Amino acid sequence: MTPVEQQEEGQRTSQEEDGEVPGETALEQENKATGLEGYNVQDVKDVLGDLTKEMLGTLQAEFTEKLRVQEESFSTRLEPLKHSACK
Repeated sequence: MTPVEQQEEGQRTSQEEDGEVPGETALEQENKATGLEGYNVQDVKDVLGDLTKEMLGTLQAEFTEKLRVQEESFSTRLEPLKHSACK
């Protein structure tokens, strides 16, 4: 074995001891560590899109309800003013 081959073999052994697999990128190693292996960018986009639609739908419903309550309140307050202005 040449000195270069010995050095490469030593590097491979230390990488394997550190949990690194030669040829894997840091992102692939991180995905394995976090349990995200097997997901791609489109999967993430789909999930975020669904969550965004759900959250915006909820916010829109809450906003619509608050506007309805305000409208009723203003209508109730305006009625006496309309009657007094007509007299």
